Amino acid sequence: MIVASKPEKSVPERAVGIPFEEEYQAHLLLEKRLSENTASSYLSDLRLCFGHLRVNEDVASSLKPERLREFFAVLIELGFTPSSL
Repeated sequence: MIVASKPEKSVPERAVGIPFEEEYQAHLLLEKRLSENTASSYLSDLRLCFGHLRVNEDVASSLKPERLREFFAVLIELGFTPSSL
């Protein structure tokens, strides 16, 4: 008997690099004194967000509240809870 397991959350495959990524990581590690894992998670989240915003246009013109709300709605549809956003 095969039992189906609950599918794990998957995120869109649009993750990209972020501007000044190395500098931001250094800021998180040195000035904010975050752990490597926490800083890595922050950067991963930003890559995903920037990837979502770049789908149809450049990031600068898409940094608008409605586009960010759209991004968070996609994450909620994927099963992320509002408290994890």
